[in-house]
Amino acid sequence: LYGQENIKKSYAMFKEGVKNYQESNFELASQKFIEAVNLNPIDYSFKENAGMSLINAGNFKKASIYLEQSLNSIDKPNNGKAEYGLGMCYKEMNQKTKSCEYLAQAMKLNYRPAFNYFSQNCNKLSNNKNWVKIIIRVTRIWFLTFNWIKWCIWFLSGLKGEALFLILKIKTRNKSNKG
Repeated sequence: LYGQENIKKSYAMFKEGVKNYQESNFELASQKFIEAVNLNPIDYSFKENAGMSLINAGNFKKASIYLEQSLNSIDKPNNGKAEYGLGMCYKEMNQKTKSCEYLAQAMKLNYRPAFNYFSQNCNKLSNNKNWVKIIIRVTRIWFLTFNWIKWCIWFLSGLKGEALFLILKIKTRNKSNKG
C-alpha cells in the first residue's frame, strides 16, 4: 500500500528518532518520528514515539494529536503508554479532568509511570464530582481484577482520610447491590 521503499525509509527514520531520543535531542527525535509516520502511517509506534518526544520537547498540543492517532491505530497494544502521554499533555494544557481520565485509563492497563503521576496530579481534584466518578470507575475495575489491596495502599498514601471514606462507601454500595 505504501511501497516497500517507504516502509524501509520509515524504519530508518524511526531508528534515527530512537537515537536522538536517547541523546535527549527530543525536537530532532520528534521530527524523525513524524517523518516515519508520513512514510508509513500504519505503525502505531511511530505516532506514539512522536507524541512522547513532543512531550519532552514541550509541544503538548502537537503531542496530543499524535498520541490520539496512536490510540486509534489497529495494531496498538493496550499497554497504557499513549494514555499516559495524553494524561501528561492534558495536564500541561490545564485540562485536569481529561488528564486524570486518561491517567486512570493508563492505570487500568497497569502502566506503572501513570500511578505516580496520577497520585501527584489528580488527588487534588477530589472535591470535583467528575473526579469522584473517575475514582469510583477505577475502583470498580481494580476490585474486579483482585488488585484492590494494592489500590487501597496506593490510594491511602495519596488521599489519606478521604480514601477511607470512599473505600467504605464503595464497599457498602457493592454489598447492597449483591443482596
